[in-house]
Amino acid sequence: MRIELTQIMDLNVYTDKGDYIGKVEDIKIDTNDKRVTGLVIGDINHNIFDIKYRFVVIPYRFAKSIADIILVSAIVKTLIGRAKPKEEA
Repeated sequence: MRIELTQIMDLNVYTDKGDYIGKVEDIKIDTNDKRVTGLVIGDINHNIFDIKYRFVVIPYRFAKSIADIILVSAIVKTLIGRAKPKEEA
């Protein structure tokens, strides 16, 4: 199935376990191979990820499903800042 890149923009991204990751802000493309290599995620869920970055890049190979939302492998939680939950105040 083919999908237009504009359809991916602004989609919410969740793990396959149901955890909200963030929202697609941009897309990384390898122009030599003419393929998508990553999803640039903004609006990061800081309740799950204790990181100070404004954006993170998830390798496109972790995308499992793209429709009204994007589902990615739960392994992404270990890739983004080692997925340390924030301490509650």
